[in-house]
Amino acid sequence: MEVIKNLLFPKLKCPVCREFSEGICTPCSLKFIKVDYKFINKEKLKGVSLYKDEGSALKLVNNFKVKASFNSLDEIVWRIILANEDFIKQFDFIAYPPSLKSSMNKSGIDHTYELARSVSRKVSVPLIKALFKRSKKDQKNLDKFERNERAKNIKINSKIDIKRYKNRSILIIDDIYITGSTIQRCIDILEEKEIKVGYLTFIKAEI
Repeated sequence: MEVIKNLLFPKLKCPVCREFSEGICTPCSLKFIKVDYKFINKEKLKGVSLYKDEGSALKLVNNFKVKASFNSLDEIVWRIILANEDFIKQFDFIAYPPSLKSSMNKSGIDHTYELARSVSRKVSVPLIKALFKRSKKDQKNLDKFERNERAKNIKINSKIDIKRYKNRSILIIDDIYITGSTIQRCIDILEEKEIKVGYLTFIKAEI
């Protein structure tokens, strides 16, 4: 199906620079700077980030997150799976942090949901939709302290029967790791429920 779609509707713009190109152009493809590590934060907790938040990786995320470019999303998902398909398939489920309403209103999409859903479909690992939710207070332009405080307002969606995931494993997927407070909050909540957790982000900020 994907091959047929590409034949009928070829991607004639680079998803990074938006210049004429059949897919990502060569100059942009050379500007992805890898985060060359995999590490364990806690016992039985694995975390992976693919690229530094600069160059083509950052532009790709901004094109998707701000401009709602699904060509950029396709490139992000392809790179995530190419580098980490075996890692992702170790988990029973995929979940994602809740987006801010201000972000969704600006772009018209829930970017964390779209990213996690796309990865889920490609690797056939079930997605748990809206596992987490935020308080009604929405903030933007936050510094490090405010981000840490905001993360405390994340909790399990009351509509989800969290008990059914006990002793299972969940991978949290997000576009960017900034302070880590949001992802860590999601991890802590799930670990309290005796759920094994890991995370994967496309880019990692240098703070």
